[in-house]
Amino acid sequence: TTRAARRTMRACSAWCARGLALVVGGAALFVVFLASQPPSVRTDHGPLLSRHRFVSLKQNASAEWETSVAGAKERLDSLEARRRRRTKITTTGTKAAKTTTTTTTTLRNQATPPPKPKEEIATGGPPDARRRRGSPNVLSTRGKLRCDGREVDSEIVYWRDVPGDKGKKGPGASSPPRKFLSFEYDNGGWNNVRMGVECVVVAAHATGRALVVPPAQNLYLLGAPETDSKTGRKVRRKLGFADFFDLDALRERMTILTMKEFLIEQAKIDESRTPPTLDLWGKDLWTYLNRVADAKPAWNGKVVRFSSSSKKQRRQEEAAEAAAGANNNNNTNGSLADELRRSSSSSQLRNYSSGRPVVDDEDQRSARHAHVPAGGKHRLLQHFYSFAYFDDPKERSFYRRLIRDAMRYRDPIQCAGAALVRAVRETSKGLGFGGKYYALHIRRGDFQFKNVKLSAADMVRNLRGNAVVPRGSLVYVATDDPRGTCDKCRFNGKPCPPLSIRDRPPGCPADPSWDAFWRNGWVLVFAGNYTGNNHQDLRGVNPNYLGMMETIVCSRAEAFAGTWFSTFTGYIHRLRGYHGLGEATYYHTTDRVDAARHPTSIGSGYQREWRIGWTDDHGAPIR
Repeated sequence: TTRAARRTMRACSAWCARGLALVVGGAALFVVFLASQPPSVRTDHGPLLSRHRFVSLKQNASAEWETSVAGAKERLDSLEARRRRRTKITTTGTKAAKTTTTTTTTLRNQATPPPKPKEEIATGGPPDARRRRGSPNVLSTRGKLRCDGREVDSEIVYWRDVPGDKGKKGPGASSPPRKFLSFEYDNGGWNNVRMGVECVVVAAHATGRALVVPPAQNLYLLGAPETDSKTGRKVRRKLGFADFFDLDALRERMTILTMKEFLIEQAKIDESRTPPTLDLWGKDLWTYLNRVADAKPAWNGKVVRFSSSSKKQRRQEEAAEAAAGANNNNNTNGSLADELRRSSSSSQLRNYSSGRPVVDDEDQRSARHAHVPAGGKHRLLQHFYSFAYFDDPKERSFYRRLIRDAMRYRDPIQCAGAALVRAVRETSKGLGFGGKYYALHIRRGDFQFKNVKLSAADMVRNLRGNAVVPRGSLVYVATDDPRGTCDKCRFNGKPCPPLSIRDRPPGCPADPSWDAFWRNGWVLVFAGNYTGNNHQDLRGVNPNYLGMMETIVCSRAEAFAGTWFSTFTGYIHRLRGYHGLGEATYYHTTDRVDAARHPTSIGSGYQREWRIGWTDDHGAPIR
């Protein structure tokens, strides 16, 4: 009996060992399988989820999530095949017509924009468009980007090195004594600040003035705690021009002075204007500058005409042009370029002004020190290309290049943006989307324009379902409401009523969640999926750079839809124009979906950007 019991125990032990081995082996295979899967995905700012758990949760949350990511890939392939057929038909039609001047109609009929050649991505236009019409046989070269001390090749680079631009002087540049232009930062959000700075940069260069940069200060919605590289502690500091813009690129083209350098010169030139201290800041500084300035231009809502000639000379020239062209002034329909070629200087100016008052820089030319305050009749909340007018079309193109090539974000911001683009593309590849992604900018929070704060369902409806963003796509959402709660939304300055109240005021969506996007077949990612410690290339990034980084990410998306009235969306539109992607830009706002792709190329107003910001008067990309 004992012998039999021992045999039974040995047999059981053997079978148990085999079973344990099978369990261990199975577990090991499962671990290897998981390791081979794409990176995990986060739905918001919560814990990371495995890809399979992630898809499973969304399937359970929505009956309309019909297929897995593999199925979405098949749909993408189908869409791509259809797009290629449409592109072939469109190309054939264009060659037959030979009179088509814009691709707007074609783009409206396509679900996604056609893929661009590598050269076009790098230059912001096809290779032969880099040379400006009528310019010497010299090509510009692609700009440089340095990350961590070395030059890198990145898809985000849109700026260029144009021969002769760095030494060019403005039409109103004068001989010594030196003149100055100081300014105050706009009191609005960052992109309002940026727009005002672009205008004063153009004004300073055009008039040959030294631009006086304000000291760092507390900027609206900026100033998040940064990690000190030496102590590792979180610190808050004031921010200014040099924290965001590439001052070296500007100094290669014009004179830039710090406020301290300017105050020292003031004391040398005129003792009566000696400041009480060289460390003036805030209201004390603005009060001093307003008191000692020789001129304070009231440029708000106006077009400023910069010219090397006097008003009298221009009146004589315009009269001669009008007399010579009276017989040829046929008012026929045509492109902007045709109209500009037919018209005199005065009618060109009317085209640019769009009914706004026109003032002459000659009115401020004699002032040694001009100062631009931040508000009221002095506020510069407009785009530089609709603010400044130059009689010579070559001058107009030059100043568009000046802002494109010199008024760009510093390399650390560009490098962080490039890292975020790479991270989003890695997610896309991991989900089987081939590196492609789409982007939305959704402004909620304290935005004063209530009617643009929509629910996700409304945005899907406005974007015609999957006409702009195909089903089964990765969508990067740049928003101030990543959790989809609208907890910071306001109506008449007060928080929105609880969601239980059915009668919702404008700006308080009944369903603030992003569920309708998921039901429409979109995979969503947010900045929080990558910042913090969630991606090795983005650890320790200055949190004040995040908004700029998101504009860079959105600028490289296959298609983009933004918020009407938002200057953040507007700048993304311009960056996409630099990259040659301007026509794949939309708005998710009701009745504004195709406004960015409207045939009109020039206009005024801060609520959107215009093609003339990144093209010449003939519609070709500025070289």
